[in-house]
Amino acid sequence: MIEKWKIVETKEEKVLYLYLNKDYEFASDFFNKENFKEELKQIIEKIHFNGNKIYIMSASLILSTILLTNNIKEVQENHQYITKNTFDPILTTSIILDKKDLQETSKKQEEKKEEPSEKQSITQKGKKEQNKQNDQKTNTNQSKSTASQKESSRQQKVETKKQETIKSQQKNQTIVTVYRSNGKVEKIELEEYLIGVVAGEMPASFSSEALKAQAIIARTYTLKAIKTHKKLTDTVSTQVYKDNSQLKSMWKTSYKAYYNRIRSAVNETKGLTVKYNGNYIEALYFSTSNGYTENAENVFTNAFPYLQTVESTWDKNVSSYLKTVTLNYQEVLKKLGIEDRNASIEIISRNKSNRVSKIRVGNQEYSGAKFRTLLSLRSADFDIIQEENTLKITTRGFGHGVGMSQYGANEMAKLGKTYKQIIQHYYKGVTIS
Repeated sequence: MIEKWKIVETKEEKVLYLYLNKDYEFASDFFNKENFKEELKQIIEKIHFNGNKIYIMSASLILSTILLTNNIKEVQENHQYITKNTFDPILTTSIILDKKDLQETSKKQEEKKEEPSEKQSITQKGKKEQNKQNDQKTNTNQSKSTASQKESSRQQKVETKKQETIKSQQKNQTIVTVYRSNGKVEKIELEEYLIGVVAGEMPASFSSEALKAQAIIARTYTLKAIKTHKKLTDTVSTQVYKDNSQLKSMWKTSYKAYYNRIRSAVNETKGLTVKYNGNYIEALYFSTSNGYTENAENVFTNAFPYLQTVESTWDKNVSSYLKTVTLNYQEVLKKLGIEDRNASIEIISRNKSNRVSKIRVGNQEYSGAKFRTLLSLRSADFDIIQEENTLKITTRGFGHGVGMSQYGANEMAKLGKTYKQIIQHYYKGVTIS
C-alpha cells in the first residue's frame, strides 16, 4: 500500500510524506481500516517520526493531510479547514488521528496476533517460536535500515540547503550586458565581469591593494552605468574587458597565477562601492598623472566636488611618466583643420595642475584637452619644440588625469597604503560601503 516515504523538516514544522503504490485501488473507508493505522504506526516507529503532520501522496499529488494530536477537539477548533474524517479519492481532505488511538490500534493488532486459536496445533506453536526468532532478525535489519534512512535524510537536508543557497545566490546576482568589439552581446555575472575589467585595465603584477582599489572603482562604474542605462563596451570608451581566452593569450604561462591574484582582489572587496551623498560617484580613473590629478570640469562638461585636483607625486617614479614624440608639422595642421601651412604654434596658459589650458595654432585656439585628443597625445601636460617642419612634443603622465591614477595607486600600495586610503585620497569626501 505504502511504497516509500520521506521526511522534510523546516524551521516551522516536520512533515512525513507517504507515497502510495500507484496501482492501489482506493476505497471510501480507506482511513478507517485498522490495517492502515497499523501500517502507519509501524512506519512512524521505524523512522522515529516525531512530527504532527503527514501528507498522503500519489506521485506529486497530495491526496490527504493527516494531523497527529493528543487533543482532537483543540485541533478542530484551531483549524477550521478540517471538515471531515473520511477519505475522498477525488478531493484532498484533512484527517485527524489521535496519537493514543493509534497506539491502542497497534496494541489491539498485536493482541489479535498473539491470541492463540482453539485449533492451534503444536506445530503452529513451533512456528510461533520460529517467527519470534525471525522477528528478532527483522528488528536488527530494521535498526540498520533506520540508521541508513537517518543518514539519507541528513544528506537530503544538506543537499536541500545547498540548493536553496545556490538559488538565493542566483536570485541576488547582477548580470552585466557587454557589447563586445566583435559584434557579440554577452551577459556576464557582475563579479566575473569585474575580473575581466580589472585584468584589462590594470597590470596583474600590481600590488594587491591597488588591484582591490581598481576592483571597487570598476564595480562602482559598472553599477552606475546599469542604473543610468549606459551601454558597456569592452574598450576604453567605457571599461576595457577581456574574457578568459583573451587573458590566456595575454598572460600565457602566468595565466593561473595572475587570474588568481585578480580574482582574490575582486572577491575580497565583493559588494563594495564608492558613493558621495548616498549616490554612486562618477568612477573615473586613468593611467598616470603628471604629479597632480585634474579637475573634472577641465576635461568633461560637469564639475564634481570629489573629482578635484590632488597631488600624486608618486607617478613621477614610473618609467612611463615622461615620453617624447616627433610629429610632422604639416600633418599636425591637417589634423587640426588649419589651412595656413605657415601657422605658428604657442601655448597660451596652463591650469594649477600644470596641464595646458589653452594653445593657439595660427588664428585658432584649442583647450589643452581638445588638442591632446586631436593629436592622440598621452597627456595634456606637454611641451612643444618646433624645428623646421617637425614638432617635438614631450608629455608628462598618461590619460585624462581625472579621478584615480592607476600607477599612482600602485606606488601608494608599495608604501603600505590600503585600498581605502588610496580611494579616499583620489576621491575627496566619499564613502566606501
